[in-house]
Amino acid sequence: QFEPQGVTGTRKVVFVLLRYADDTGIPHSPGFFNNLANPDPSVDPQIPTTINQFFRKLSNNTFSWQADVWGAGGLNAPDGYLVLPEGKAGYANCNFTVSCFNFSKFTDHAVIAAKAAGLNFVPYDNVNFVINNDLDCCAWGGSWYIDGKLYGTTWEPPWSQNTSTYGNEMGH
Repeated sequence: QFEPQGVTGTRKVVFVLLRYADDTGIPHSPGFFNNLANPDPSVDPQIPTTINQFFRKLSNNTFSWQADVWGAGGLNAPDGYLVLPEGKAGYANCNFTVSCFNFSKFTDHAVIAAKAAGLNFVPYDNVNFVINNDLDCCAWGGSWYIDGKLYGTTWEPPWSQNTSTYGNEMGH
């Protein structure tokens, strides 16, 4: 009889902070994502349960995430969000009622911007692309190849930047 094997140990994830070229809005400070992911228990009253609390509880304390935040200025995004070369319409030329997000174009541009800011993706298992405004109708999770390595990947607009949505999307 086949027994499925669960994931154990600690995996590394990087939150890459991005904003559209035509949108200067910043929904969350870079420190928000450290507080959302790493502490156990939460250190922010606006975040009742962190991503680590969620996965530790589900795994009976056998699995956790160690998260870094990357943006303008590098680790911990001291200079804020990286700027994509195009506005929202260049990646998702639709409104919130349909799916039209161009994963390839967005992810290619996001990876180029992150690398230009010094990010080395190799030590990470997952990449969470954080965007400052809506993509299309949805938040997305799955996987993506970057330089030949397969990463668990999410693409998250502001309304989904919370523990429950990240728990779902990172769980893919």
